Amino acid sequence: ESVLGKIILIEFIGDAGSDLRTLLRLAAVSRSWSQRVYGEGALWRRIDFSNTTPSSRDRLTDRLLLAFLRRIDAKAYTEEICLRNCTRLTGRGIGPLRGSKVLRRVDLLFSPQQGSSAMDIDWESLERTLTSLRP
Repeated sequence: ESVLGKIILIEFIGDAGSDLRTLLRLAAVSRSWSQRVYGEGALWRRIDFSNTTPSSRDRLTDRLLLAFLRRIDAKAYTEEICLRNCTRLTGRGIGPLRGSKVLRRVDLLFSPQQGSSAMDIDWESLERTLTSLRP
């Protein structure tokens, strides 16, 4: 692994909660970078999907979120996650956070513009996950 690569990752670690799009782009550089980015828990303390483009939020499904949270071992590292206005989520995608000892905040705010998509939430699955997070 290059010295430059280590310096860039150290810079991001110092700013945990960095821009999600930038982190995902870094992970796409190479297999080595992907392993470093996804394997560095400090990068994933704060995950904010609300600052991604509306089209990106619209493409985020429970299946994709579930795979992503498993890949970064979110249960062990993620303290805050913002899923504000992610219109296709039902609650099943946050399953990998179930039983987390570090998670402090989950933002699931829906905007009025979402209309009926907010009605498609799997409240039982969401409640089970959130209940498991209580101390």
